[in-house]
Amino acid sequence: MYGWLGPKLSCGMFFLSRYALTQVPIARLSSSRMSTSRKRNDKAGQSSFVLYSAQYNLTVIPIFRWWDFIFYRCCEIDTSMKTKSARLPACIELPECTLLENGTCFVRLRTLDELDVFWSKHRDRFAFACEGHTSNDPSFLHEYEWVFGASKAAVVRTVLRWGQSGIVCEFYDWAKHDPQMHEIFFLDRNANRDYMIEKGIWSAKNEADFRADCVRRSVESYRGWWRFCNLPNGYSSNEWLNGSRGHRELIDPHMAYQDVATELQEQTFDDWRLSDFCELESHNGESIDELLQYWKNERAKGEGYYGDENVSPACTSPSTSD
Repeated sequence: MYGWLGPKLSCGMFFLSRYALTQVPIARLSSSRMSTSRKRNDKAGQSSFVLYSAQYNLTVIPIFRWWDFIFYRCCEIDTSMKTKSARLPACIELPECTLLENGTCFVRLRTLDELDVFWSKHRDRFAFACEGHTSNDPSFLHEYEWVFGASKAAVVRTVLRWGQSGIVCEFYDWAKHDPQMHEIFFLDRNANRDYMIEKGIWSAKNEADFRADCVRRSVESYRGWWRFCNLPNGYSSNEWLNGSRGHRELIDPHMAYQDVATELQEQTFDDWRLSDFCELESHNGESIDELLQYWKNERAKGEGYYGDENVSPACTSPSTSD
């Protein structure tokens, strides 16, 4: 099916990964998923593609209109192993002001003073937190809702309502479900190296990185990757994590499930911290201190600030659940 594309795919100007075609030097690759990004809040069937060009001064070949159909077909085939519908995490009630079994605490902090008091009392207990930003039909947390915890993974488990929402981990067998694109990945990796050598821009560091990547991601060892599935509200399993963040790709199908879940949860926390995900923001202790100081400064200047429209009693002392 793709045979007639061979000369264009192997010209070395572009890197064809799982989702789209983009120009990427192999030395920059930490995951093949970094070549394409879709906005995380795009719903199914409403994807918008963004191509990232390489950080090298190479001439980019224009992509003509007849490519769009090909890439759309390659990118949009749904090979998810979803087996059941996920429950919306935001609709699964969490006990408020209660220390849960995984060491997290869910609270509603509707004013700046409530947030300040809670954090002052419990900063030594909780190293991490996640804050809801959306008031209209959120998937995970409403505005002014927080989850605090001692670990990144624990915070994410509570936010996702792990074990209740239907969100689980799966190993996506890329080689089985999309063998042609799997084969093209390796062909184009070699073509990219050949092109850069021909142009005289392939360094010893590039070669070392290339050889290491070939060992780690061989045809036999790189058959697919672990990911979340059964995500709610049309969130894509493939686009859940931002590939450009450099997250470690979990490609061992025999990796212990709990280890997979914990690492993907930690990666999710880091992604929420660094991305512009409109629904949620994750925090460490330092960022909470910075947030409080910022809103206090805004209040002192007479500007709008966190929770200025709300008045409600503070929740300051989580009790341990039985």
